[in-house]
Amino acid sequence: MRSLGIEILFPAESLALVGLPSFSELKKYWFVYKKIEEFLRKRRVDVIILVDFPGFNLKIAKLAKKLGYPVIYYIAPQAWAWNKKRVHILREYVDRLYVVLPFEKEFFSSYGISTVYLGHPILDLIKTNLSERFFYEIYQFNKSKPLVSFFPGSREREISRHIPMFLKIFENLKKIKYLIFKE
Repeated sequence: MRSLGIEILFPAESLALVGLPSFSELKKYWFVYKKIEEFLRKRRVDVIILVDFPGFNLKIAKLAKKLGYPVIYYIAPQAWAWNKKRVHILREYVDRLYVVLPFEKEFFSSYGISTVYLGHPILDLIKTNLSERFFYEIYQFNKSKPLVSFFPGSREREISRHIPMFLKIFENLKKIKYLIFKE
């Protein structure tokens, strides 16, 4: 986005959060929120583009809408899975929602939210000519037995926090073959 001339106030990587925030993280988010509010009150921009991070960005959407800005939101909160009240927040404060999962367009549209399905950015990167049969042969999996794919994520802090739980699960399910993906 920066290469397209879009001004980034706070890079997403500086705001990454896993689980509940600590007190110092809460202070940081409050500081960031106040800086964004100050910026939006002093300077006029054409549109606010929010990406993922609903716990914070939905508050920014509310602020931006209150100040008269059009709001675009990319990568919808998973309101279809939990915390459905976010649907109502999106409907009230977001002008256009861009989603990455096919079923999300129908879900959010059914609540009166202007929704566009763009597709998942990672799926376009994954191209394979690997047939299902060859896949099972190369990894020596038995097609008649359960296969679990494990995608632990890319955030080291999140992985280190969750790995002990996953290891316990793997230990309890010894008969299942696992395919573990690393970033």
